[in-house]
Amino acid sequence: KVERRTLRIGDADVPPGLELCLRRQRAGTSAIIKAEWRFAYGEDGRPASLEDGTTAVRPRTDVTWRLYTISLGRCEGEADGRDKLDELRAKKDLGNNHFRHGNWRKAAQNYQEVLKDLHPEAYDDLRDEAVSVYVACANNLVFALMKLGEWLKAEQAVCDVLQVAPDDEKALYRAAKIALHLSKWAEADAAITRGRSLYPASPAFPRLETALKTQRAKYKERRKQMSRSMAGALFAVDGAVDEAPAAAAFPWVLVLG
Repeated sequence: KVERRTLRIGDADVPPGLELCLRRQRAGTSAIIKAEWRFAYGEDGRPASLEDGTTAVRPRTDVTWRLYTISLGRCEGEADGRDKLDELRAKKDLGNNHFRHGNWRKAAQNYQEVLKDLHPEAYDDLRDEAVSVYVACANNLVFALMKLGEWLKAEQAVCDVLQVAPDDEKALYRAAKIALHLSKWAEADAAITRGRSLYPASPAFPRLETALKTQRAKYKERRKQMSRSMAGALFAVDGAVDEAPAAAAFPWVLVLG
């Protein structure tokens, strides 16, 4: 499988064996790299990606790469405008590659680095494009954090998306899912209601609405069961009678002097 990537050496966006070779490459040169598993995909390997057409790399597997370096550039000073946006888009694409291969932690790291440096309001004529990159990147970050089980971070991330794109379908859907997971029903209801209003043809929001109703009903039933259990325990305590033990039960003898 041929993969074309734009990356910055030193950002650890590719396995260490590949990056070590890149440091010695020149524009137009090629190389065959044989790497032990420690310098490739490590203990976990890499899942297959149907979208990328790649096969799975099993854990602790040595790999061989065939590398062709098209061009090299120097990072002299801070890029801006079109150059900066292209640089951030390339970083997002690297995150997408990790995302498609199920490497959620590395994908999240790439997306966070992009969002830290991407401020759409600073792009003037490129603002719409910058917003598009920001929203796509931030939505993928939310999903990666959900996969990692970092729900509170996902909640903050989806709020950041909705501040930039309050009507975005993916963001509203994931905001509702996160709120349901955190049992924040008012927030879930608000996201579902807005989603149904903006996207009436989508089947996703009605499903979430059903899930919300089910979750609320289960909570009410648990509360009823808890109330009945507590009431039964209280009645048992109130009905108990303290009885003095029989005299023969005491191991002492009264002596009159």
